[in-house]
Amino acid sequence: MKMRRVVVPIQEAQTGMLLAEEVRNAAGGVLLTAGTELDEAVLAGLCRRGVECLVVDRPDPRSETEIAEELARMEARVRHLFHRHRGNPELQLLMQAVLEYRRKALA
Repeated sequence: MKMRRVVVPIQEAQTGMLLAEEVRNAAGGVLLTAGTELDEAVLAGLCRRGVECLVVDRPDPRSETEIAEELARMEARVRHLFHRHRGNPELQLLMQAVLEYRRKALA
């Protein structure tokens, strides 16, 4: 099954999930490396340190068709939000950045 990288609030993280990205403290030190499996002790420690969210890999049950449809809806929505700013190069760059970010998040 295909995996999807998602950001989850620490309260929604579950034992057995695998970190997709390392977790760092406020000073930039690595607390946990990517690939670490979450358990009760790890989650409690992260809560004590004030970690608010984690990036994990989850199974993605969506078909390729569903993913394509979701991407098309997202792109239409973003383009609609920026439609009045077609003549503004700065806002067009912002729109492109938003589209890239959202594509990455949905794919």
